[in-house]
Amino acid sequence: MEKSSKLKKRYVILGLIGSLIVRLIWITNKKTFIGFQDYWSKTADGNGVLVTFWHNQGLLMPLAWKGLRGRSRIIVSRSKDGDLIAGLLRIFGILCVRGSSTRGGKEALSDILIAGSDPGMTLVVTPDGPKGPAGIVKEGVSYLALKTGRPLYCLSVSYTRVHMFKSWDGFLLPWPFGRSFFVCRGPIFLSGGVDKFARKRVGEQIQWHLDRVNEYSRALSLGHVDIRTVEKRLQEICPFDESVVVSGGADLPDS
Repeated sequence: MEKSSKLKKRYVILGLIGSLIVRLIWITNKKTFIGFQDYWSKTADGNGVLVTFWHNQGLLMPLAWKGLRGRSRIIVSRSKDGDLIAGLLRIFGILCVRGSSTRGGKEALSDILIAGSDPGMTLVVTPDGPKGPAGIVKEGVSYLALKTGRPLYCLSVSYTRVHMFKSWDGFLLPWPFGRSFFVCRGPIFLSGGVDKFARKRVGEQIQWHLDRVNEYSRALSLGHVDIRTVEKRLQEICPFDESVVVSGGADLPDS
């Protein structure tokens, strides 16, 4: 009990130090946001939505949240790294549901659905976490999108000055005094059953949208495209129908 208390205190302290570093990076970076107006408007008005972005882009995403403190939930793994992340996110007013595909995944999905019974609670998922493969959508986010029927927002961020760690996801640590380009695609409305076929089909749509916003933010950070062009492309019709209607069971996904 004493050891657990000391560990908890340690992660709280590390989370506080981490939050100061994140705020320093945030303040010293010039930030550009594209496509965020509807997302910010809905969450500021107290409407719960579903948000997704790749695991390696999580460092500055909490500060792009404009909703009320305590009105968002994110799935974080039951690991030591997850303990640190949970401590950091709590400082930013974002609460965690603990679990992953290898430890407590189904329980985490059940818990986040319970949290999502509150219509004002935003649900956040990194669909390739916690262990990858990087940049590949797993079924959990598809299940949540179909089960909750909430509008989905796909987010991405890229940087002009950044260090990529040699981790499974290539975690990104932006340096101070660079530029950050945030891109958001949504709202995307997905509906239907939650069987394996429906989850796969919706996963393909989410994968497509995430690939596009990452392509755009990356091109902006490299100076290959201008902001107006990206704004126009975000409004183009995507190659998928934005509604899936498939009857099926209500079982939780396999992973």
